Amino acid sequence: MTAALRFDPIRLPPECEQLRKEVRAFLAEEIAAGTFDPHRPVQEDADNREFSRRVGQKGWLGMTWPKQYGGHERSFLERYVVTEEMRVANAPVRRFFVADRQSGPVLLKYAPEHIKMDILPRICRGEICFSIGMSEPNSGSDLFAAKTKATKTDGGFLINGSKIWITNSASEMTVGLTVQAVTGRRSDGRAELSCLIVPADAPGLTRRAMKGKMMWRASNTGELYFDNVRVPHDALLGKQGEGFKIMMETLDGGRLSIGAMGLGLAKGALAMTIKYANERKTFGVTIGKHQAIAFKLAEMATRIEAAEGLLYKAC
Repeated sequence: MTAALRFDPIRLPPECEQLRKEVRAFLAEEIAAGTFDPHRPVQEDADNREFSRRVGQKGWLGMTWPKQYGGHERSFLERYVVTEEMRVANAPVRRFFVADRQSGPVLLKYAPEHIKMDILPRICRGEICFSIGMSEPNSGSDLFAAKTKATKTDGGFLINGSKIWITNSASEMTVGLTVQAVTGRRSDGRAELSCLIVPADAPGLTRRAMKGKMMWRASNTGELYFDNVRVPHDALLGKQGEGFKIMMETLDGGRLSIGAMGLGLAKGALAMTIKYANERKTFGVTIGKHQAIAFKLAEMATRIEAAEGLLYKAC
């Protein structure tokens, strides 16, 4: 006999709901202080360094990391509750959460101990950013199409090539990059990919900010150009040839972050839409009472409910 179809609603633990209240209260204070306006697009490349430090002081960066590296050893559910609520309020935090959710875990798992002790606590405090250089003009998620090369020499690796659409790469707060490059050929003829740490001020590295984006303007995005950029052998993350695995792990965590940010933005948009629908009148009633508008609102709410269930079950 076929089992009855059942949907189990998402019930977050009490600590998650308490955290949600704390984040909302914090954001209300920031909005009242004029840090940002949730109803307006965030200024391009806004200087939100102080805001990031306040987020770090709250313990909302590096939430799942070990305490020895400045982390707080909290759950993934709590981490993404914070991410979601920040985006509900349209807070300018994408660049910091990218450093926290993508760059940090890669360094945490693969970087030498001295680099972890230097970089990770400062990310947790919201003082600096780190970047991941993956996409190129002709390759995004198709990692094996990458053209940037890192040639192994007696003194280290020599990097040549370019990257584009790289979050945090041109920010003044960025101190380094994790760069994926071709370091040889595999036995099957495909590119051997490896990941290397490159200081943001490395000779031969040019970082150029990209302007005029349609969305996420407070998130610094840049182009990178490598002209004989030299890094030592110990700049290699993991083992030579493990670049594909490392980047796939990075994308796994990043997709949860994007899901939480998308969910938060959708919730914020729905709240603004309902407010407007209950204010404007046509034919003697608010437009929310017209069936055509009500159906649109119901469809938005349904999609948000589905997205929320999928995100938190994944977390």
